[in-house]
Amino acid sequence: ASFVERFRLEASSAAGLSHPNIVSIYDRGSWDGTYYIAMEYLEGKTLKEIIEQEGPLAPERAVGYAEQILKAARFAHSRSIIHRDLKPQNVIVGPDGRARGT
Repeated sequence: ASFVERFRLEASSAAGLSHPNIVSIYDRGSWDGTYYIAMEYLEGKTLKEIIEQEGPLAPERAVGYAEQILKAARFAHSRSIIHRDLKPQNVIVGPDGRARGT
């Protein structure tokens, strides 16, 4: 019960965020006893996939991704939202090089 309530609260809070480095959330709810979040579809790969496929990234590229994700985290934190699971698997990098947190 506490997990479900925390999920609902976090989904509602995240749905209010609008930032170039944060994936948009369109809807949240439950269906047939399963809770869901409907997010924007993004072309690209996770940062984890990029690291696994390409190996260590050039410092400039790695710093560029880090800056983008930190901007997203700062924006969320300024609205009293903490991600709690920030990791390469939760970052999508689009074909244009823009990193977005999920």
